[in-house]
Amino acid sequence: MRGKTIVLSLAAVAGGTLLACFLFAMSFNARLRDVAPDLAGLAAVAASASFAAGLLDAAHWRRIVLLLAAPSILLCAIIAAMLLAERRWDPAWLVVAAAGGLLCLGGGWAGKRLARRDA
Repeated sequence: MRGKTIVLSLAAVAGGTLLACFLFAMSFNARLRDVAPDLAGLAAVAASASFAAGLLDAAHWRRIVLLLAAPSILLCAIIAAMLLAERRWDPAWLVVAAAGGLLCLGGGWAGKRLARRDA
């Protein structure tokens, strides 16, 4: 791996962890449906970060984008499992995890396509 890929990977993990912390903080005391407008802001940040990652490193965009999405997906899976253990199942958390992963992959793919077209 090149130095740029390593730096972008570390930035993606840090940014993904920060996004997961904001996701948890917003939805800790509120129902997920009540904070849906705020989640749109997080979705925009995740999409733009993954777009930038795909644009900056078109060769390794999948790795970087998955590192960005992984903390949020992991957090949503843990919360869904805990709610299932408490018998308060809410499938919306699985929808948030899937939407976050697909949003990051879509943004990274668009950035990669733009980077290859300009080259």
